[in-house]
Amino acid sequence: MLAEHTSDPRRMSYATVRELLRTTGSPQQDAPGRPASQRIGNLPDLRALISRLNEF
Repeated sequence: MLAEHTSDPRRMSYATVRELLRTTGSPQQDAPGRPASQRIGNLPDLRALISRLNEF
């Protein structure tokens, strides 16, 4: 699932995996002393991600 250059049709590019993680995750929320502008990324939603993977 992580190889960029493979002939295996089950493998995805890094960009595809990154996009799936971003689109299925929960956005970071503001917290006291930690604004969302200091992003570390979305909180992954593994159930949603697995559901999306079944579409491929």
